[in-house]
Amino acid sequence: MDKWMSMEDAPRDGTPILATDGQTITTVYFYARGSVETGGSWNLVECGAYAEDGEWTPIYWMELPPLPK
Repeated sequence: MDKWMSMEDAPRDGTPILATDGQTITTVYFYARGSVETGGSWNLVECGAYAEDGEWTPIYWMELPPLPK
């Protein structure tokens, strides 16, 4: 995929994805505490920090591109 989609549709199975707040792009994955139904958070892959800590909240996502051959 090569278009930005709403975070509501982002995978919540731990798959790394590209995410943006409209200004910054970074790689994140969803960490479910217990289960997706009971909540969880978007973690930044780079440093393991929570993305939704009030300082940075992703609004769009897209799949990571394939690795070069």
